[in-house]
Amino acid sequence: PPPLPHTISRVVLRPARLGTATLQLSKEEEEEEEGGGKDDKKKADPKKDDKKKGGEEEEDDGPQELPVSEFVLKMQGCTEKFCQMWQDRDETHNFPQKYDAELVREALRPGVRDEIRVKEVDRVMQEELENLKLAVEKGKKGKKNGEAGGIQRTPSATGAERKARRLSVTGADSTIFPNEGDRGNTVEKGNNAFLSFSALSSAGYEPDMVRKTNQDAFIALSDFGSDKVSLFGVFDGHGACGHLVSGFVVKQLPLLLNNQALQDEAASPSEGAAPVVAMLTKGFEEVNNNLERDKAIDSSLSGTTAVGGVIIGDTAGLRRIVMANAGDSRAVVAQTNPDGSCTAVDLSDDQKPDRPDEQARILQCGGRVQPLTDEDGNPIGPSRVWLPNMMLPGLAMSRSIGDDVAACVGVCATPEVLVHDLTPRDKFMVIASDGVWEFLTSQQVVDMVESCNGDADAACDKVVKRSLAEWRAEEEVVDDITCLVVYFNHTPGA
Repeated sequence: PPPLPHTISRVVLRPARLGTATLQLSKEEEEEEEGGGKDDKKKADPKKDDKKKGGEEEEDDGPQELPVSEFVLKMQGCTEKFCQMWQDRDETHNFPQKYDAELVREALRPGVRDEIRVKEVDRVMQEELENLKLAVEKGKKGKKNGEAGGIQRTPSATGAERKARRLSVTGADSTIFPNEGDRGNTVEKGNNAFLSFSALSSAGYEPDMVRKTNQDAFIALSDFGSDKVSLFGVFDGHGACGHLVSGFVVKQLPLLLNNQALQDEAASPSEGAAPVVAMLTKGFEEVNNNLERDKAIDSSLSGTTAVGGVIIGDTAGLRRIVMANAGDSRAVVAQTNPDGSCTAVDLSDDQKPDRPDEQARILQCGGRVQPLTDEDGNPIGPSRVWLPNMMLPGLAMSRSIGDDVAACVGVCATPEVLVHDLTPRDKFMVIASDGVWEFLTSQQVVDMVESCNGDADAACDKVVKRSLAEWRAEEEVVDDITCLVVYFNHTPGA
């Protein structure tokens, strides 16, 4: 790939796993830029020279301007009409009435739409760069005075084992909350003849105990048309509009599933649950297409993971889990062993950019797969998806719903679907967002739930609290954490 415009020495991703990569110029580039403007500075402000002669330090003039980037140069080819349309959006990304539907559709067609959005991304990147430089300068001054400062990566709590995980993340609009009781939890529970469940979603927070918008969402319907079909799912939003994307999917996905076909499948199971597999696949793809057409949500650099499916069947012993997954949220089932312990069996496979089959697709579509690197060339965090000649979008998963820019280089919403026939050995199922799986293995989570002796409420609470403790020990921020626990009843009516 062509060389990158700047050397990356530190990167801040916000929010969640997707966002604008903040670039800090390397030391050599900074010196080069500073040298080019020294004479002008002296002419413009001779008083500063007198201060230097008197032994006083020159005051910080603030951040340097980001040189005109490839993004801006690319934008020069866009028409004024389309650029003006983009600027005329309101806060909810709606376009003014003077732009009719056909004009908007034409302006936002693939290619033109991405070029316009690139200009918006470049503006945000410049703001982030200025903020980062100010923080770095503040840190340098603090160190001169014997204070701790600067931007530092939190050392890994468990050494090399955690080196490959992603960087700190922060969220969208936030408010101060003073204590644990104000953390913004969402709780839901229910049951039917075949199962009982509990779900808990907890908003993360940023440094100084600033609560972020909870971008996680979940579906928990024990009776989806009847108690023979249950629908469960967890969706981990990311990007500035991640909470809108996950919320959109939660509302749309159940409407795209054929309830009558599911009832028929429950009464008369087919080979490999083929109709249900096809239905979930089509549902994921359709909700992604609907999101792309919805101009109220900017999904160019925002999206959501999606792991969800149905538990289906009308009699014990003939029930199945059909689980679809796009991203790195996860579902696991716990199977009992002869000694009474439980073993975790994954119902989904995390789709990461460096998984060989996923990487091959992204490379074939013209994308790049590589981690970020520091000023010494050392990798930072996991492998990410990049455009061929830009440091965007930096997505740490290879499938998701939304993420229009990443879709240009092979990231897709098509899920992988797994069918699991339930047996008396299957005790419970856990579906959770990456806020849980970031630091805990499938087996660790299963062991925690098993220790709660069938209490789904206690199990969710225990998993969320343990995940929160892990984030606090490792990071200055806490990701949104969502856990859904489903206990199976293999003897309904007993």
